[in-house]
Order: sequence, then C-alpha cells, then structure tokens
Amino acid sequence: MTTSGLPFDDFRRLLARLPALKGAAHGPVAPPGLGRLGALADWLALVGGRRPPRVTRPLVALYAGTHGVARHLDDAEGPEAARARVERIGTGQGPVGRLCREAGLGLRVYDLALDHPVGDITREPAMDERGCAATMAFGMEAIAGGVDLIVLGD
Repeated sequence: MTTSGLPFDDFRRLLARLPALKGAAHGPVAPPGLGRLGALADWLALVGGRRPPRVTRPLVALYAGTHGVARHLDDAEGPEAARARVERIGTGQGPVGRLCREAGLGLRVYDLALDHPVGDITREPAMDERGCAATMAFGMEAIAGGVDLIVLGD
C-alpha cells in the first residue's frame, strides 16, 4: 500500500478495512408497524451482528467547539462561557448529566480547542482538510474503549 500523505488517506484505509455487515441475509428483527423505531432496531441488529439487538455499553459523546460564524448570532457565547459549560457537563451537572445518570448512559465531553474558533463559514471554510482530519481523529477517541451505541451531540 502506498502512502500519499493526504489528510484523509488514513480514514480511507480504515473505511476500506471495515468488515461486512453481519446478518444481512436474516431479514428484519422488529415486528411490522414500528416505523422508524423498527428500522433502527433492524439497523442495530445488522451492524452489531446480534439478533435481537442489545445495547449494553451506550455512550453520549458531546463535542464542544467554538465557531467564527457565532459572532453573527445574538446569543453567541465566547470561549470562556463555552469552557464553563463544558466543565459543568463534564462533572455531571446540568440536564445532560442527570439524564445520562438516570438512563444508565455513559457521558464523555470533548473540548475541540475552545480557545481557537474555527473559521467563519460566511467568509471562509471552517477548517482546512488537515484540521478536519485531525478533528475527526480526535473524535474517534469516543469509541476507543468500545461501545455498542454512540449518540453524538453538540
């Protein structure tokens, strides 16, 4: 395999090595009439290879960053306010922490360089390819310990 050094090459290699989905030939697991919830159960069984699907290690991962475009918003907060909110959430305070505790969900909060806002997308790209690839790699830490289901939020 040759290495080009382009920012997304590592991700392309990872995606090319993903295993095939398990259980595709077995059909749906959810009873008819559940709509979107049934489709999600079928998808979870397919990607997890478990019939019926089980979620034993759920995780809520929040990624906090600051954005240059926020200066156009009336309710924009600066890096200091964002950092304080991240610290509150990270210590389990506030509604997200309570909901996660009550539902038995893991919670992780990731600081995406709060002191360095990405570009203002009304004037420029938020980040270049190298910065985007670095942020994606940092985001992969959420699943490093293994999870069944990850819920991403901002």
